[in-house]
Amino acid sequence: MTGLPASVADRYTAELFDGRRQRVATARATARAPAPRPDVVILDEPVSALHMTAQRQILDLLGSLQRELA
Repeated sequence: MTGLPASVADRYTAELFDGRRQRVATARATARAPAPRPDVVILDEPVSALHMTAQRQILDLLGSLQRELA
């Protein structure tokens, strides 16, 4: 759902950078298993430290997830 390969799922976020780190955090927050899908996800400045291109990608991803999971 986040556009990342499955190989990054088990990596620590410190091993990733920019948009990948944000995508992994988003995937973990919206995971279907083992935890149920949350009704609300609170994002504290999810794109503030990202380059403009990565910001747009993450905001597009969040919008897509919102439509898909609603």
